[in-house]
Amino acid sequence: MEDTKKGENEQIGDIVAYAHNVLEAVKHPNTSEEMEESREAIYNKVERKIDINRRGWSYGGKRFIRYFSMASAIALLIVSAGILAYFYGYDTARGELAQGEVEINVPWGVVSQIVLPDGTKVTLNGGSQLTYPTAFAGERHVILSGEGFFDVSKDPANPFYVHTKKLSIKVLGTCFAFKAYAEDKQTLLTLQSGSVKVFTNAHEPENGILLKPNQQIVLDNETQEYRCKNVIASDYTSWKDGILTFRSQTIEDIAVVLERHFRKKIYILSEKIGREQYTAQFKHGEGLEEILDKLSYKRPWKYIKRNGTIEIVNNK
Repeated sequence: MEDTKKGENEQIGDIVAYAHNVLEAVKHPNTSEEMEESREAIYNKVERKIDINRRGWSYGGKRFIRYFSMASAIALLIVSAGILAYFYGYDTARGELAQGEVEINVPWGVVSQIVLPDGTKVTLNGGSQLTYPTAFAGERHVILSGEGFFDVSKDPANPFYVHTKKLSIKVLGTCFAFKAYAEDKQTLLTLQSGSVKVFTNAHEPENGILLKPNQQIVLDNETQEYRCKNVIASDYTSWKDGILTFRSQTIEDIAVVLERHFRKKIYILSEKIGREQYTAQFKHGEGLEEILDKLSYKRPWKYIKRNGTIEIVNNK
C-alpha cells in the first residue's frame, strides 16, 4: 500500500513538474521552436503527458484516480494560465505606481503589444519599461526606457509626448520607433510616417527638430551631441515583427541585440573583431547559432559555446 501511494505521489509530482517546465519554456523561450509553438500545441503537449501517465497508472485504484484527476486539473490550470500570460500580453509585469499610473515591464527575449487608454498602440521590445496614466486628461505623456514602436492615435487638440532619459518627442498622430536603453551609447528616434518634433530634456518642444519620414535622430548619450540623418525606417522597426536587421553595424553592436533577443551572454574576445561591420537581415524564427553561422561565414572568427554563454574568438 505504501509503495503504491509513493508511486502515485511521484507520478502526480511528475505531471505538475512537467507542466511547470512547459510553462517556463512558454514564458522564457530559448529557441525559435519554443517561440513558434501555438497555444493549442502547448496545451496538448501537457495533456498528452497526462494521458501517458494515466495509461501507465490506471491500475492504482480509486484513490489514485481521485488524486490523479486533481493533479491533471492542476497541471492543465498551470499551463492554461501560462498560455494566457504569454499569448495575450500578460507576460509583462504590471504594477501600479502613483495613483492613476501603470508601469509595464517586458522581460528580455519577449516582444509585447499594448493599447494605451487613448487607443495608441505600442510594441515594446525586451528589457523595456513604459509608464503611462490609466486615463489621459489633456496632453498625453508617457515615459519610456528601452525600445518601443508607437502607432499614435490622432488627437490634434491633445499632443502625445514620449519622454526618455535623454530625449523627448511631441507628436499628433504618427508611427515611429524609439530606442533608449539606459546602458546604450546612443538614443535613436526613427520616424516611419507622419511628423514628430524632437527635443532634449533641457529644451522646450518649440525649439525642437522637426523630423520627416525616414529620418532619424542619433543622440550620443555621453556628449549630448546629436545629428539627423536619412535612413530606411523599416530597418529600425522590423524587430517588432521578429526580423533582425543590421545595416553597417559592428559585431559588437550586433552582439548586444542578439543578447537581448536570445537572452544569451555573448563575449567578444578580440577588439579588432568587435569593430568589423556587417549588413544583414535575419527572418523570424532563425536561431542564435544559425545567425552566428551566417555572420562568421568566411570571416576571421568563430564562436564557441561555453558554460551557457557564447565566446567570439579569432579563427586560428
